[in-house]
Amino acid sequence: MIFNKLIRLLLNYVSFITTTLIPVRKNLILFTGTSLSTYNESTRYLYEYLLKNKKVSIVWVTNSKVVYSHLTNMGRPVVLHRSLNGLWHYIRSGIVVFTGTSYPNLFKFVGKSTIKICLYHGMGPRSTNSVYGTTTSSPIDVLKKYHKFDYFNFTSKYTNTIVGRLQFLLPENKRVIFGLPRCDHLFSEDKVEESRINKNQLRELNYLIDESTKCILYSPTWRSDVNSISFPLSEISDFNVYNFDQWLKENNMLFLISVHPHMENLEDFSDCANIQYISYNPLVDINQLLPEMDLLITDYSSIATDYMLMDRPIIYVMPDYDDYLYSFGLLEDMRSNLPGLESKNMSDLKNDIVRSLKDPHKMQSERKGYLKKYYDIDNPNSCEKISIFIESLIS
Repeated sequence: MIFNKLIRLLLNYVSFITTTLIPVRKNLILFTGTSLSTYNESTRYLYEYLLKNKKVSIVWVTNSKVVYSHLTNMGRPVVLHRSLNGLWHYIRSGIVVFTGTSYPNLFKFVGKSTIKICLYHGMGPRSTNSVYGTTTSSPIDVLKKYHKFDYFNFTSKYTNTIVGRLQFLLPENKRVIFGLPRCDHLFSEDKVEESRINKNQLRELNYLIDESTKCILYSPTWRSDVNSISFPLSEISDFNVYNFDQWLKENNMLFLISVHPHMENLEDFSDCANIQYISYNPLVDINQLLPEMDLLITDYSSIATDYMLMDRPIIYVMPDYDDYLYSFGLLEDMRSNLPGLESKNMSDLKNDIVRSLKDPHKMQSERKGYLKKYYDIDNPNSCEKISIFIESLIS
């Protein structure tokens, strides 16, 4: 224990001296996904957008051999996290762009001169300073990490104020409103409609669908409790997974489930033909698949905000609503003005699915009202805006 502490102290001293003496390259920008093992999230879309920008030198950092090989084969700049090359890039980086609670680092060799930009992982009613005790013990710990960032990105004036100022206590000079790069493609009405009809990516992932198949995405928010179920839908009244699967089959609907990669206790749907998990793949980002979905079923997840940008229907299933509202804490009482139907039992769920698919424009005004708070639809070109901002930082 004492030996480990001494090693950490020595590394901290070496990293401090090194990052103080070696100047950064202002135009060297490092990117990473939700974790070092994934190629996803808003950082991926911004990274790919900046590939053609000659004013910057961009590099993706990963600890995944799959991601490393994929980007190398495509001729895209990438380094391994735990390598001498990776360490050198950390020392020299002028900017680090990330989405999570902490920016990527190696033995603290990202120095104070490096600008840290957090794009964040999404905005919605659950975007509070509340934390799960199993992952982080205190909101104060999270806020301390957030305050180490130089710039924190938001999606609207409402989230900038209510989340950034009042929840995260960030000063004005650290808050920027650029929207999410992962959402830029969702603003193209023609392209997302073409994707919904063709469903080419789902076909490439070997899902058996025809031109009349309706694809439903079920994406509940992450519940970090080890005893949590990955399929909260089963908690509604009269739910029977086999009856539901048969009903989906009879109506030519494919029910796809997206879960957090850290979620445990996955349900067994091996006997179901039309209920399937989306297999984990470090190279697949869920926002790539959103345009191909006809309907979203969720609860408190920020994926609802992204999906509504395409003006498509949403169904809410929230069996633990009171616990989330009063124990975890939401920004508002969602039920007072839901931008979608809420299903509380099996009969409601089936009826709501049919109604939503038959009339996808129903509740359009409620969706617009929701987006006025959580995503400024007049701010669609996130990648372009962030690119211009980065250029201003390095010039």
